[in-house]
Amino acid sequence: MSWAVQAQRAWQVRTSEELARAWIGRVVERTPLAELDELALGWLGREAPGLIGDLLEELNAPHLAPGLLAESTVRRARALAELRAPGRAAEVPRDLALLQTLLGEAIARNGGAGEGPEADERQERLVRIFGELQAEFTQALLEERDEREGRDTVTGIEDELALHEELARMVAAGGRGAGPFSVLEIDVDGLRHLNNSAGNGAGDQLLRTVADTAGRSLGLGGRLFRRAGDELVALVPGSEGPAAAALAAQVREAVGQALGGDAFSAPVSIGVAAWPAHAAEPAQLLDRVREATYVAKSSGQGVALSQAVAGLQRS
Repeated sequence: MSWAVQAQRAWQVRTSEELARAWIGRVVERTPLAELDELALGWLGREAPGLIGDLLEELNAPHLAPGLLAESTVRRARALAELRAPGRAAEVPRDLALLQTLLGEAIARNGGAGEGPEADERQERLVRIFGELQAEFTQALLEERDEREGRDTVTGIEDELALHEELARMVAAGGRGAGPFSVLEIDVDGLRHLNNSAGNGAGDQLLRTVADTAGRSLGLGGRLFRRAGDELVALVPGSEGPAAAALAAQVREAVGQALGGDAFSAPVSIGVAAWPAHAAEPAQLLDRVREATYVAKSSGQGVALSQAVAGLQRS
C-alpha cells in the first residue's frame, strides 16, 4: 500500500470519527428536549462512524453510477429508520442534510475549497450520493409501513396473512347467505430461473407487472394477495364455475399483452376453485385451487378449473 493511500485511509478514519461526533452534536441540538428520549443515541453512536466511512469511500470511488452504492452503505441508509421513533421518521431527512453539510465542509478543508471542474464534480457526487441515501431510507420506511399494514413489500398488494383472514371471512359470510365466490391462484412461471439468471430485480419487476395487470383485470369486486414466492391469489365474490375460469383466461391474456405478447405467451398458469362447489373450508379450498394450478401448468393449457367436489376427497 502506497504512502498516499495510507495517508488517505488514515484521514478517512480520523475524519469519520470527528464527523460522527459533530453530527451527533448537531442532531441533538436540533431535537427538542421533550423528544430526546425518542432519539436512538446509542445506535447513532455505533453506526455513525461506519456510515460516514462508507460515504467517504463512495466519494472516492471512480465513476459512481446511480443505484450502485455499496451494500454496506445501502444497509446503513435503510437502517436510519431506527434513528428516531416511528412518529418522528420525517425528521431523519433533515438529520441527513446536516451530515451532508458537515461532509461537504470536511472535503473542502481536506482538498481545498477550489474552483473549476474538479470542485464541481465533488459537489455533484456528494449531492448524488445523498440523493440515493434519501431514496434508500424512504424505501425502507415504505416497506416497514407495508409490513405493518399487511402488504407485500415487492408488489404492494395484500400479503398471505391478509389472504387467510379474508378467505375465512368470506367462507363465514357465505354460510350466512352471501353467495358463492371463486379463488384464482396465479403461478408466475419461471420466476426462480429469472431471479437466478437476471437478478432479483428482474423477478421483482415481473411480479409487479403481473400483480398490477391482474389486479386491474379482476374488476372492482376482486382482491389480490401474494401467497408465496411466485404465487398470487385472487378472491372474486359472485363468480364460480365456467364464469370464474373465463375470468382467469381474461387475466392471463391481459398479463400476456402487458408483457408484449398474448395469452399463449403469458408466463402465468392459473388454477380456479369455487366455494361452495369445490370445497367448504378455507384450507380445503386452497388445496383445490393448488391442484387446479398444477393441472393448468403441467397440461400447458394455462387455465384449469378444479374437478373436486365439496365433501369428497380426491384420490
